[in-house]
Amino acid sequence: MKVKCLSNESWDLLHNLRDKLTIGKIYDVIKIEQIPFSPHRYDDPSGPFYRIKCDNGEIKHIDANRFRELTMYEKRELKLKDLGI
Repeated sequence: MKVKCLSNESWDLLHNLRDKLTIGKIYDVIKIEQIPFSPHRYDDPSGPFYRIKCDNGEIKHIDANRFRELTMYEKRELKLKDLGI
């Protein structure tokens, strides 16, 4: 699955995403992982995370809310580009 980056803002200074993601860039999702909510980790993020290969080559789990799936038009344009049309 391919997704487009919407945000590289990070609330955690230790995990700065500005150097790792580019807004508007299309990324391949390696794997989708669901992290359930836990009352013992109430301040930790939960929900779907995408395993993405970042701009610097690192593979990271990033909150799915930072991305959107490609539109049909964008998928079509990528396919035409791959075919060289």
